[in-house]
Amino acid sequence: YFTSDRAGSPQVYQINAQPGAHPKRITFGGTYNARPRVSPDGTQLAMVTLDNAAYRIAVQDLSSGAVRVLSHGRLDESPSFAPNGATLIYSERDGERGVLATVSIDGLTGLRLKAPQGEVREPAWGPFSP
Repeated sequence: YFTSDRAGSPQVYQINAQPGAHPKRITFGGTYNARPRVSPDGTQLAMVTLDNAAYRIAVQDLSSGAVRVLSHGRLDESPSFAPNGATLIYSERDGERGVLATVSIDGLTGLRLKAPQGEVREPAWGPFSP
């Protein structure tokens, strides 16, 4: 999956790695869909979407095409699925700083993880180490 503005605005496409394959457009709603990440089971696509003049995290069901906006910030970015596919981690703005945030795939549970200093930009899940 990748982002391209070949249709006039950033949208998500998929391409098979076989020779001669052509990109298939995946997103059609809105004027900005970018930063695609596929769920571990391959059924959903997380992305950044422009929603009511704000960049938010959304999930698209890859079989039905249905899209749900999950976050509520003004500049949310860099979604990453948890290994079990139940939660997304992403960065959002807290004033002038980027902080870590999570949201469940159903959008019902979210958490902001503030740090006393530093800037969160590209969060990703990794192995647990105590």
